[in-house]
Amino acid sequence: MRYILLIFSLLLIGCNNQTTSKKAHSESNETVSLIETQAIIVKKQTKTIAKFPNLIFKEENNTIFYETNTTNILLFTNDNKLSLIQKEELTKYKTDFYSINNDKLKKYFKINIFPTIIILDKNSTKKYEGFIPNEVLKYEIKD
Repeated sequence: MRYILLIFSLLLIGCNNQTTSKKAHSESNETVSLIETQAIIVKKQTKTIAKFPNLIFKEENNTIFYETNTTNILLFTNDNKLSLIQKEELTKYKTDFYSINNDKLKKYFKINIFPTIIILDKNSTKKYEGFIPNEVLKYEIKD
């Protein structure tokens, strides 16, 4: 009788060990699935905000950056009189510029006053708020 109880208890212990090993195996599968899911979420999503011949603005994970190899002039305007005069001034002296009306770029450059001129180089950014005569800009662009 003792042997029967011993064999029976060994069988029960053996069955319990198999159940726990199955649980451990299934938990490890869930962990792997979770890691794979998190890896998918971390993928970088880059989208183009504005594209010009020598300048591209991109957004990646809510961060805006730009790519350029030349000097570019950006003109942020609204419908006020000074904005129209600034646009005429730049056109009159045949200065190449990009007129921008993009809310994300306004936030990125912190534009509050119109017109605002931004001069972008590969490694620097200059910001001029309000009306700027073209004679002043000629010297600023050369720097």
